[in-house]
Amino acid sequence: MAEVTELIQRTVQGMTSPWIAMLDDGQLYYIKGQQALCRGLVIELICAELGVLLNLPVPPYKVAYLDPSLLKYNEEAFKDFNGEICEVFASSKAKEYQEIQYSQIDKVSEIEAKLLFFFDYLIMNEDRTLGPLGGNPNLLFNSQTNEIAVIDHNLGFDINFDFERHKEHHIFSSLWYCPQRDLHLIPELQAKLPGVIKKLRSYVEDIPEEWLENQPNLIEEIFNKLELYKEESFWEGLQ
Repeated sequence: MAEVTELIQRTVQGMTSPWIAMLDDGQLYYIKGQQALCRGLVIELICAELGVLLNLPVPPYKVAYLDPSLLKYNEEAFKDFNGEICEVFASSKAKEYQEIQYSQIDKVSEIEAKLLFFFDYLIMNEDRTLGPLGGNPNLLFNSQTNEIAVIDHNLGFDINFDFERHKEHHIFSSLWYCPQRDLHLIPELQAKLPGVIKKLRSYVEDIPEEWLENQPNLIEEIFNKLELYKEESFWEGLQ
């Protein structure tokens, strides 16, 4: 397992305020531990892998070991990580990427934008919003290459997910519902999802046991929601 070798600083990004840390591969990562709660860590890991399987540009990620000796003289980190040996979710700190701005939305690849709208619908994630007055896109953008990096999924599988709000506020909703609809995309996704979810089931066997100790039914709960794609009603609002 990868190991955290240095805690550099706490960020102010999002509700979980991840830490920037160095791992034993010499690269910088954003790491999340108990401040994201175990449920959030499990969802973050599953959604990252699902995003990769759907060909979304998710930054490289891994589970990493955080030794409590790194927390001993850092009061803020000690509080965030409970001062204990723990396993954290680590997402590569993409160089040259900054949070996307509203003025950059139309520079994003149309197919990636539509796929991201669908992905957030599939994982019941309303936490990717951006409009003229601001929002919380949880999306990074490289202004040199016009590439995106999809991050932060710990709020996925929200029991209060509202599809109408999703349609109204998602950063790329207007592209999914644009007049020039891609008539091939939905059939392609329908054909692809069975294989994707099958691969995802084998992947979750590697989730740290400590993340699941107090929520033994979480994995099945997640897959029950993912497999709603088998219902005709799942696709009706996307037509």
